[in-house]
Amino acid sequence: MTGTKDKRSRIEIRCRKCNQHMFDYLAGSVELEIKCCRCKRVMALRGMTEAMIRSQAVDDVWKI
Repeated sequence: MTGTKDKRSRIEIRCRKCNQHMFDYLAGSVELEIKCCRCKRVMALRGMTEAMIRSQAVDDVWKI
């Protein structure tokens, strides 16, 4: 499933501090907490929508 539609709808979530890949975001609203395995930062994503994430993503990569 590496079609262009699947690839365009996917956004990589990466740590801003160490650039560690955490997971791929597909669609919907996000209400979760993420902990980076490498630098141990904890990020809380509450009330984020797909439009908010897409507006901040650069080349389908969103660093938080």
